[in-house]
Amino acid sequence: MKNVSIIFMSLWAAVLSVSAQEWSRIEKNFTYEGRVVNPSGIPIKDAVVRAIEANVSARTDVNGLFSLTLPEKGDSIVITKEGLATFTGRTIIRTIETPLEIEKVIKKDGGEVIVIKEVSRKIIHEAMCKEVILIGPLETSRMTVTAYAKKMADTAVKYYSAGQKFLSGEGAEGPDYMKAFACFTRAANMEHDQAAYQLAKMYDEGRVIPQDHEKALKWYAKAPGISGVPLRMAIMYMEGIGTPQDDVSARNYLYRAIWQGDSIEAQKLLDELFARHAEPSENTGTAKVDTIPGNADDDRIYDVDETNAEFPGGEAAFYKFINKNLKYPAICQEQGVQGRVIVSFTIEKDGSISDVRAIRSPDPNLSKEAERVIKLMPKWVPAFQGWKPVRSCVHEPVLFRLN
Repeated sequence: MKNVSIIFMSLWAAVLSVSAQEWSRIEKNFTYEGRVVNPSGIPIKDAVVRAIEANVSARTDVNGLFSLTLPEKGDSIVITKEGLATFTGRTIIRTIETPLEIEKVIKKDGGEVIVIKEVSRKIIHEAMCKEVILIGPLETSRMTVTAYAKKMADTAVKYYSAGQKFLSGEGAEGPDYMKAFACFTRAANMEHDQAAYQLAKMYDEGRVIPQDHEKALKWYAKAPGISGVPLRMAIMYMEGIGTPQDDVSARNYLYRAIWQGDSIEAQKLLDELFARHAEPSENTGTAKVDTIPGNADDDRIYDVDETNAEFPGGEAAFYKFINKNLKYPAICQEQGVQGRVIVSFTIEKDGSISDVRAIRSPDPNLSKEAERVIKLMPKWVPAFQGWKPVRSCVHEPVLFRLN
């Protein structure tokens, strides 16, 4: 039997409304993104990435990421950084154009509602962050994202384990907080969420290192799935600790906290937020997560929201959930059927999932499996217009691929 891998990607593009001539011109150029790191996995900042044929260049940011608009056929790129080896390689861009029917709701001053159905074009970038380029003092190499992720995950675990040993004081001399801090920093930079959590606590509590709430918030954000983190982040946003006060972010993290189990304190804080932003004429009562009042008669499905619906834990948690629960249909494996399933579903005002349906698929069996997994999802943070939760429609692509 063939090896099977299942890859999930988000739709990433704006809705385009252009003439056929303009569209033909636009679709010849696409955005390519990559990451530049040193052999230890530490991002390289301010490396110059230059596309030779297109004659465009970009600099890597603090995370080593760069973005270039290149021709569809690809281009040769050169990456340079003073004191490091030079990398030359060629990248290929692949794209798929997907027509998508959208229901747009327009409300006039007189209260009249007009529903317009229009077909929009969305671009799915299949080459986004497909590779990582490692540049060292003497040589460079390139790795697939999968291989790089495995290498970094294995290395991160080693550093985290070492940090735990230094923190617990297993040696004869007792705890060594500075060595633990160094190990946690290294592991956290490699996306180890437990290390990021430990690092955030050290900054938050001023343990050994100077207290720095801004850095604490940064590292808490790397570990949203750990119990207690969303609640702490919500409080920091509500009270402006280490960040400007942001009630919207606080609200969204409180939703995560409630669904993570911190329901009593998080619900109390959520009620306070909704009371703070309630309109004077509203009889708001309490703002329970599943019964937020204020728009009970508004059952429209919004196309554009002030705050989009969000899977609890964020995008990474969504992909992790899908990856854990999705099963490749055996009949499709045997027949070599693969491809992308676009699933549409509605996020209700209480965050629950409804109206799940595959709107584009290469095979009915793939459609059925994608729909099954979407229906298993927990409640989402609903979309909001102002401080009123609204129904919203979400489209997610699920890619089934045989290797």
